[in-house]
Amino acid sequence: MICLTTQFGAIGLESLNVSGMVRNHCLAKSVSDSGWGMFVRQCEYKAAVNGSSVHHADRFFPSSKMCNICGTVNSDLKLGDRIWTCENCGTEHDRDINAAVNLKNLCTVGATGFKACGESVSPDAFQDIRPFSVKQEAQRL
Repeated sequence: MICLTTQFGAIGLESLNVSGMVRNHCLAKSVSDSGWGMFVRQCEYKAAVNGSSVHHADRFFPSSKMCNICGTVNSDLKLGDRIWTCENCGTEHDRDINAAVNLKNLCTVGATGFKACGESVSPDAFQDIRPFSVKQEAQRL
């Protein structure tokens, strides 16, 4: 059995509105069966025991809708859209993988924001696509 809290120094989780999701008749059974609250409690407990940290993204953080490359938010993205292309930088994203990368970035760069080395995330800043500088923060993941 793999223990997330011994393998990783930081774990990023979304703060889901489970009670609101249960009211949606299409999601109710799946959400009720998943035991999200128990999973979160166990992660927090095991993280405290093993010296890891659990970071909670705000409920309204656009983890799926925000491009992990340039930071542009795709407000038109629907729940059924599993793959989408960023209008700003042209990167194609799998919705779930993109959300995971955004949560990882939220955990690892902390209070400095997504672009730890100072790159701007405004659309005007990406007229010429250039590689981002290397992050200067070290994290145990």
